[in-house]
Order: sequence, then C-alpha cells, then structure tokens
Amino acid sequence: MTVTGTQGNPKWEPLLQMAEDDMNAAAEANNAPFRFEVLVSDSNTNPVVAVPRAQDLVFRDGAKAVITSTSSDHVAINETFYDSDASNDLNA
Repeated sequence: MTVTGTQGNPKWEPLLQMAEDDMNAAAEANNAPFRFEVLVSDSNTNPVVAVPRAQDLVFRDGAKAVITSTSSDHVAINETFYDSDASNDLNA
C-alpha cells in the first residue's frame, strides 16, 4: 500500500482499519472460525520497495493476500512469478 510517495494517501490506513472491523464483526456474527487482520507496509510508490515489503508481509508475517494501490507496484510484485527464482513467489 502506498501511504507516502507521489501516489500516497495517509487516509487509506484508517479506512482499511474500518474494513477490518466490519469484516471481523460479520465473521463473529456468523460464528466464522477466522478473523481478519490488515497489515500495512508502505511502498513509497516505488516498485523496488514494494516487492521486498510484499515478500515480508507474506513470508514473515503470514499474509494470505496482498493488495497494492498502484499498478507499478502490482506489476513488479507479479513479475516475481515469472522469473526463474521460485523462492520469491508470494503464492498469496
């Protein structure tokens, strides 16, 4: 997520927190056996930064999904699936 940089918006993080709260309230109301946790890592609108930050979220923090806010970050992260190094594939 780009919070800073040329495409950044610091308002996105509190909005994601609201979404997390709503999703968890719905999950709890329906006795779902899971809860959501939103993790934010700022890419600074820089694809070179976005890839290792996305990898940290998945490999270190256990993220199951990655949402990006710019197409350049999205493309850079998805390019990892098409290189010869399978160890950098997010599989999220």
